[in-house]
Amino acid sequence: MTIIGMTLLAFALISFAAFGVVTVKGIRSNGRDKARQRLRRVALQIHDPRSGTPEASIIREGEGGLRARLEKIVTRLPFSIARHIDVMLYRAGIGIGAWRFSALSLSLGAGMMALGIRVFHEWALVLPLGLVGLGLPSIVVGWQRERRLRAFEEDLPEALDLICNALRAGHALLAAFRMVADELEDPLAAEFRVLAEEIALGLDLDPALGKFCHRIDLPDIYLFSTAVLIQRETGGNLAEIMEKLSYVIRERFQFQGKVRSMTALNRGAALILLMSPPTFVVLMYQVAPDFVSHLWLSKEGMMVGAVVSLMTVVGYLLARRMAVVEA
Repeated sequence: MTIIGMTLLAFALISFAAFGVVTVKGIRSNGRDKARQRLRRVALQIHDPRSGTPEASIIREGEGGLRARLEKIVTRLPFSIARHIDVMLYRAGIGIGAWRFSALSLSLGAGMMALGIRVFHEWALVLPLGLVGLGLPSIVVGWQRERRLRAFEEDLPEALDLICNALRAGHALLAAFRMVADELEDPLAAEFRVLAEEIALGLDLDPALGKFCHRIDLPDIYLFSTAVLIQRETGGNLAEIMEKLSYVIRERFQFQGKVRSMTALNRGAALILLMSPPTFVVLMYQVAPDFVSHLWLSKEGMMVGAVVSLMTVVGYLLARRMAVVEA
């Protein structure tokens, strides 16, 4: 192995290691990182998106070094991009800043390109590998966001039942929100705690619920907020509304469970479609290694492998999409 090859391989390994460390640290952040994430949440809330101007940062960063320079570069990005990164990270519950996410994406993309240069020596394959590395952090954040939203959905009916019981017992709506924050688990309890604190500090119910919806971005949360605001303006039995909303959400969960059981065959077929080509290649390599090795030793074989991989992934996504039934 040449010095250049060893350097490229080392750079790729360092990029992968950095990706793993930052991802785990972001998901399991605590202490000071949680405090910084709370400040970012406040920064997201106090800014008016319609103003079109960047918000002033309330988070003090280091004055020198690479971190400060990267932070300045990210803050000079178009406002919509930088804000989208911040909102995306917050909704995923990952406690890293936009500058760290951007640096991680760029370094991982460069590491994948370095690995591609070392292994394939073909720019036709190196560039797609770089794009995969560049988009991998976004994929992980999206997966974490969906996982967090599922946790919200699973706990929301119980939260609505708790609010319903608190209102029937004679408690105020703010006290009901605090009960949800104290009795349930994160992440839903943390958001209700923020909602209760904002109302207690003097924020009107309408903008407080608007920020609550913006932070979670879940259709059921919009239904909950709309029901509370309509009841506030027109009157009515809010406890009964919460009870019916909880019932509707639970019925939808049951329907989704039935749909998943009925579409299990299609999802299994999609998984078989995804795993068949690599399994076939591995088995064929055990039988005829000289024949199969042309897939990565020749330019034509690498192109065929790339096309087949792309078509397999597209087929898997289409098969999965066909098995989805909107509830």
